[in-house]
Amino acid sequence: MNEAGDIQGCCGSNFLAFALRLRKTLKNLNQEIQPDRESNPDPLRAESDKDSIMSAFLNSTQSIIHEAYNYYLWTLSLADDRTRGWPLVDSPMPTILYTIVYLAIVWAGPRFMKNRRPYKLTWALIPYNLSMAVLNFYIASEEPGGSLPPSHKPAIGPYPEQD
Repeated sequence: MNEAGDIQGCCGSNFLAFALRLRKTLKNLNQEIQPDRESNPDPLRAESDKDSIMSAFLNSTQSIIHEAYNYYLWTLSLADDRTRGWPLVDSPMPTILYTIVYLAIVWAGPRFMKNRRPYKLTWALIPYNLSMAVLNFYIASEEPGGSLPPSHKPAIGPYPEQD
């Protein structure tokens, strides 16, 4: 099977169209940026060529951003209406924000603690680990019952039938 068929089967035709438009835009940009094979001693033409290259770069960048934004809007249109307003589900922005905060803490933490003694967090870690063990036991005990269709009652209700 070809690469396009793999993408379409995996992610849908809109992603395939986005990827192909992006590839075509980048190929056009590459062709516009390639310098002429002939030597050009004229400085005014060289400046004009630089301006046209910058213009082509900005136009293609704008096109790529526009295509990515349209793809983002399309993916949001696929969202389940029953989950609208749920935190971390309604939009990718909270997840991105939490990831950035996490990475900042991971980056700044060692620098902050470089010349300090380690904190004694046993008082917080023992209750945390116990609560995680209890929560995991609860989830594991609910899983077998939740997997059986007659007893399974999803929190958001059954998925509506489509005609």
